[in-house]
Amino acid sequence: MVNAVPEMQPGQIVLSKFPFSDMAVSKWRPGLVISSADYHAVTGQVWLLMITRAKASAWPNDIMIEEYKSAGLEQPCLVRMKLYTLDYKLLGKTIGQVTPRSLAQARRQCAEIIGADNFG
Repeated sequence: MVNAVPEMQPGQIVLSKFPFSDMAVSKWRPGLVISSADYHAVTGQVWLLMITRAKASAWPNDIMIEEYKSAGLEQPCLVRMKLYTLDYKLLGKTIGQVTPRSLAQARRQCAEIIGADNFG
């Protein structure tokens, strides 16, 4: 068990140092927490999905955050199925929360991408 992990819940939007593909650069960006508080407490790690305004470069599984203002975002954004894992120490502040419906949709997309219905 890892000590002193802040209480983060699935659906929260947190600022994080998002690692770009070339790994040479990272930038503070919002990310959607999709892992459970129990997972955070045991590992000290958090699973996040990228949040972006990049509508021009749409991906097939992008999810529009319709409630962007109440989610703490300044303008309409998308949840992009670009998963990353970070140590909780690399996270900034929590800026908002998506609706349970948006979280469920993001989790369904993740499950579909990894073929979770084919496990077992």
